[in-house]
Amino acid sequence: MPVVESKRSYAQVTAWEKAVAKGHMLLLPVVILWNLCTRYFRADAREKSIARLVKDVSLRHKTNLSTPQLQYVLSRTDDAYKTWAKENGMSVVEDDLGDNAKLYWLGDKKAKNVILYLHGEFYSTQDADHFGGAFLFSMVEHSLPFWKYVQEELGKKNCDVRVAILGYSLIPEATFPIPLKQTVLAIQHLLATGISPQNIQLGGDSAGGALILQLLSHALHPYESVPALKLSAPLRGACLISPCVQVSDIARFPSCKLGKDVLSEATTLRWAQELLDSGLPEGATPYVQALKAPDSWFQDIRSVVERVFVTTGQFDVLRDQIVEFKSIIEKHHPDFKYVLQENGVHDGPFFDFITEEPEISQLTLDIVEWYASGF
Repeated sequence: MPVVESKRSYAQVTAWEKAVAKGHMLLLPVVILWNLCTRYFRADAREKSIARLVKDVSLRHKTNLSTPQLQYVLSRTDDAYKTWAKENGMSVVEDDLGDNAKLYWLGDKKAKNVILYLHGEFYSTQDADHFGGAFLFSMVEHSLPFWKYVQEELGKKNCDVRVAILGYSLIPEATFPIPLKQTVLAIQHLLATGISPQNIQLGGDSAGGALILQLLSHALHPYESVPALKLSAPLRGACLISPCVQVSDIARFPSCKLGKDVLSEATTLRWAQELLDSGLPEGATPYVQALKAPDSWFQDIRSVVERVFVTTGQFDVLRDQIVEFKSIIEKHHPDFKYVLQENGVHDGPFFDFITEEPEISQLTLDIVEWYASGF
């Protein structure tokens, strides 16, 4: 099946769309003030700190922008990584994989264990316009402190680990199977440097979790136009945080309508439709929508990855599709762990690190322990 890349550009907007985006952002202080003044009349708002409420309101307001407008105001993954590294006095270390893909490194490249992170988070900060995910947006800077924390905590447990972050192509410049091909290139690159599959664990959230499932699906059912993934042994583990496992007909899931997540139902449906409209080739459904794969699709998953950890939050807009999907994986994989974060939202662990003084949740600690048990 030929891969067709879009002629459109990432963040391509008209002068009018730029003006509308700027006007929309000028309204943000008013929206924040209104929500602060009315927070005591809403139970879900009263439960949050002022700092957290401000961030949640900011996200909901900004996601009302169109996708090209959001792309216009965001940093690309390359810029986000380099900005964060500079601000934290860290060296910029990257590997060019070819085909417009790169690996960005945290930690000593001599470490024998690697966590390969596939980004896909949706959140914002009070002082920056950063989102990521849905195969539409780049990685945000504020996912990096999470992975740096994981790496440092693993080091305290005598686990010598480095983190590699994959910068992959986004809609509209590229659609499936291009990000999958780039992920395979990343694994091949790690293997070519002498790293054993047993020393590689995956991590991905939202769209990144979906990309992990694409990779596992490709290993089990090779996709014609993507290089084969040849492993001498199963990968050591895969941690999926709020993975997106279905994008069509997601309004049927009650959690989509809870209204307590940082993502609104309208935004979730809009982004899902944009993915569906991006030009998915015939036969892509079981790869892109794991929940819609045949019943036997993942029956040999143990041959590809030794351990699987799936998380979601109580108020996660994707909660119910993830719960439905977990019953499929746990049926086929004996080493499967699942955690539902109480009062948690989409990509809950990352919210531990969007303030200057992190408040580490039990789920973040669980993720660290799970990785440690695999190295």
